[in-house]
Amino acid sequence: TVLCGIALGGIVAARLYAMQIIVHRGTRSLAGVSALLVAAGYATFPAVQSRYLVEFGASGFQSGFVIAAVILMLPVAVLSGVIFTALGRGLKEAIGDSTTATAWLALANTAGAMFGSLVAGFLLLPLLGIERSLSVAAQIEDGKEVMTRKYKAKQFLAYFQPFSNTNAPVEELRQLYDEALSVAGVVGLSVGTRPDCLPDDVLDLLAEYHRSSYFWLEIGLQSIHDSSLDYLQRGHDYASFLKAYQAAKQRGLQVCVHVILGLPGENHESMLAMADEMARLKVDGIKIHLLHILKGTRLGDLFEQGEVAALEQDDYVSLAVDFIERLHPDTLIHRLTGDGPRDSLLAPLWSLNKWEVLNAIDDLLERRDSFQGSQCRETD
Repeated sequence: TVLCGIALGGIVAARLYAMQIIVHRGTRSLAGVSALLVAAGYATFPAVQSRYLVEFGASGFQSGFVIAAVILMLPVAVLSGVIFTALGRGLKEAIGDSTTATAWLALANTAGAMFGSLVAGFLLLPLLGIERSLSVAAQIEDGKEVMTRKYKAKQFLAYFQPFSNTNAPVEELRQLYDEALSVAGVVGLSVGTRPDCLPDDVLDLLAEYHRSSYFWLEIGLQSIHDSSLDYLQRGHDYASFLKAYQAAKQRGLQVCVHVILGLPGENHESMLAMADEMARLKVDGIKIHLLHILKGTRLGDLFEQGEVAALEQDDYVSLAVDFIERLHPDTLIHRLTGDGPRDSLLAPLWSLNKWEVLNAIDDLLERRDSFQGSQCRETD
């Protein structure tokens, strides 16, 4: 598509010059207008790509991708061919020697390709994130390939995980969720968000997906203690969580709650109070996170200054088992620990050995002859 478009653009520009529709003084204008149109084409690529992937659905993923690429890239490529030809004509007129002009144009093209690759690879993609440069469907197809190869998986949940995945107008959310469900093998959604990003119209939308697919709403609570939420600068209190949680349950949604163990200022008793509260609410699911301290954060600075400490592995394992014992027996545990990014994790480094931590939790439960809910105070 790109090569054909560039060739076509070159032919068109050459004909315009031959017919004297474009004269010397119009070369710069032609190149400038074409460059602006190229930039506009690239800017609209994600939206158009997503539209055609949704329209063609799971059975036509490749067809939708090709059509989106042709619609977007062919005009851009044609205009690029026009720019290339216009610049060549301008250089020839300025220099007066076609051989030298061609050499300068080839040098500029090569330098531009190298510079563009460097900027894209080392600036734009790290800044935006590779996932944000791909459509939702393309991200899922990429993940499916890994899961199929590694686990022989045949059915998948589309997990809207990072950031607040309900913080957008309802129709925009609907388009994204529908795109995810259009991918072959995707049978449901898991949508993560904050308790203060769940207005009624969004909850009504999520309830639609709950009725038509396998659906989980994941709410990042982190702590039931307002002092901890203030310390983390979460921007919401526990009452906000309760309001969102109750509104979700009124609509029949399955809710998975995220909590963090090891927050500064919380002791053993205050952390187990979270387990008791989750048992009182009889939450459908829970993800238990270990506090990770990362470089380049305020918490990381405090850790390096010795003002906060991370849990040791034995302490976390014991705390996690105590927490499990207090949970309601019907609550589904989605996660018991996690591993932070290796390049930015300051502490605890032992968390990188995830399976060692999980095995230690299993071993301690066996040594205690204990199980989830054995110390639960809410068993009704």
